[in-house]
Amino acid sequence: MAPKTSHPRRTRTGCITCRIRRIKCDETKPSCQRCTSTGRPCDGYLLPTTASPSSALSSRALASAVRTLHILGPASRVFSPALPTHESSCFDFFRVCTASMTGGGFWQGQVLQLAHCEPAIWRGIVAIGALHRRWEVSGRDSFQVKEFTKEALKNYWRAISLGSKHQTKDKRVLVVLSVVLAAAANMSGRWGDSLVHIRSGMKLLMEGGDMKGMENVALTLGRLDFQAMVFNSSGDEYQYVEGDGRIPGWFRDESKMARVGDSGMKDLTEGAIVLFGIMRYYFTVLAAAGKGAFPIEEIGNVYFRVVEETDKWQMEFERLIAEMELTRLRTEEERTRMANSVLGLRLYHTTFLLLLRAGVAGPEGRWDAHQDIFEMIIALAEEQERKTKSPLPLFLSLEPGLVMPLFLVAIRCRHPIVRRKALNLLRGMNRHEGMWNSIGVLVVAEQVVLAEEEYLPFYLPLVLENLDSIRPPQLELYGWPMVPEEMRISRNACLVEAEKNQIELFLFRNLPDGSGEYLAKEVILRF
Repeated sequence: MAPKTSHPRRTRTGCITCRIRRIKCDETKPSCQRCTSTGRPCDGYLLPTTASPSSALSSRALASAVRTLHILGPASRVFSPALPTHESSCFDFFRVCTASMTGGGFWQGQVLQLAHCEPAIWRGIVAIGALHRRWEVSGRDSFQVKEFTKEALKNYWRAISLGSKHQTKDKRVLVVLSVVLAAAANMSGRWGDSLVHIRSGMKLLMEGGDMKGMENVALTLGRLDFQAMVFNSSGDEYQYVEGDGRIPGWFRDESKMARVGDSGMKDLTEGAIVLFGIMRYYFTVLAAAGKGAFPIEEIGNVYFRVVEETDKWQMEFERLIAEMELTRLRTEEERTRMANSVLGLRLYHTTFLLLLRAGVAGPEGRWDAHQDIFEMIIALAEEQERKTKSPLPLFLSLEPGLVMPLFLVAIRCRHPIVRRKALNLLRGMNRHEGMWNSIGVLVVAEQVVLAEEEYLPFYLPLVLENLDSIRPPQLELYGWPMVPEEMRISRNACLVEAEKNQIELFLFRNLPDGSGEYLAKEVILRF
């Protein structure tokens, strides 16, 4: 008698696709790898609450039931308990549109996986999906805007409520929830709430514990924290100093500064964590010194150490890219993903170099010596915009991207052609990147340019076509700067009301004797 062949036992908790195919499912959520690795769409899983009647179906009966469905998306949605239409559709919208636009392993992987077992994270994702849909219909359907706003707020507060009752000892879930809530708060213009969520996540990471596999979460949280540092909304100031008058624990001493280890960088994720960590440490120390929470006499030493670490990062970054191109890239998708990641890191590294070399204080003319870096930022932004341009009229990312570096060029580069290239790029995109909205940034940058160029000896329109063919004028006319020091805007402050698409803008100039500043212009802008 032939021995019995041992077959792996098929469970009734596998995905619908594997059950129909009568093969063992690996039960990875949200989509099993048995399906996705072979290019098949995964129809998802039946929820436990509906397992009793459905599990009695044979594979043949289940296949017959699926064939009768007329839906787009996983069949599991039909067999699951009824959900409010807006909630299920907003979750699917996040999964299909928002996560794919933002990219990265965190939003497309860890968040969606946890959402299947953590109600608080599921609610947070629904809130983000509703806010994305609200943005898509804004200006076209006021009723839908109100409905999606209501849906977003309901699920946002529900996620907070569920999170506060969370009994798990797994801090990783709470860190992910902090990131999701911060992203939702950014999209709804709740800047103060976003800062609270970011700091909560940072404290959880600082406490340590079992944080294995949290690299993508740490990177996303660091990017959101950096974005909050450089975003200027006078209504909600970033708290560089704790209530006890000290720098936050994760930046309290130099050992907390992110740096390239002796073994180098193993991948681009680690490279991004280090770069954004260096930038955040530097900005925190500078701001804390201005508030008396860091010895001012130590700033020079901090500067040289940051420059040294940034140079070391660049050398290791170039080595890593060369190694990846030779050994690690197997598919076109991998090459595209790497190219986009490399462009993004180059853009922010170049932007940070500009900030380091120009310094944080002094006359506004100090920026003029770095024309080459301004032009490099424009070139990198143009290439990344071309490679990541969406066929949709609106582009949303939950993390920082092109808008902030272009804004810096528009307001700090006084070369009329280069700064108009930045304005043209902002004008040609409709991007919402976390706290930064390209349309809102554009109207602020235009006001800065108009205020600075008001008394130029010639008129130059804000909108110029074919800028590459225009001969660049000199930065000086008759020995004088094109934009005199006394006409330059040294600081801008914004009070942003996202719900009204309104910005109250305050522009400041330095006093001639350098003893302070004065309000040069106040204007209310719509975007």
